[in-house]
Amino acid sequence: METKVIAEKFQDEYEILKLNQMNARLQMKIDRNNKFIEGLKKELLSSKQSLMQQNPNPMNIHESIRQVKQKLVVYEQSCEKAKINFSNLNVNEVILPKSLMSLVTSLAALREEAVKLKRDADDVLFIKQAVSNMKMIR
Repeated sequence: METKVIAEKFQDEYEILKLNQMNARLQMKIDRNNKFIEGLKKELLSSKQSLMQQNPNPMNIHESIRQVKQKLVVYEQSCEKAKINFSNLNVNEVILPKSLMSLVTSLAALREEAVKLKRDADDVLFIKQAVSNMKMIR
């Protein structure tokens, strides 16, 4: 009976040792996870500080967007004024940009073609009227 009690006591001590070992392993995992979480917290804090030092940052992004939109409106108005002023100027062809000169040349060619087509249309109308008059005379 005494051996049975001793065996149970050893068995209980063995179970306690196993539980203590498992507890130590779990505590190591918990400590490792806590270290990892602390590292993530530091990285998050560092990222937040870095983001707040940037311009624009989340606190002033709406103001920056408003300023950019305002600048865009001013630039568009300025561009429109410049276009109007440029179109009102009589600029020598020597100082015109090449792209503008090519557009002016193509515009002149199209105008000449329009005049020619108008002349041809007038000729066709004249011929039709002449033919109709000839038919009436017969």
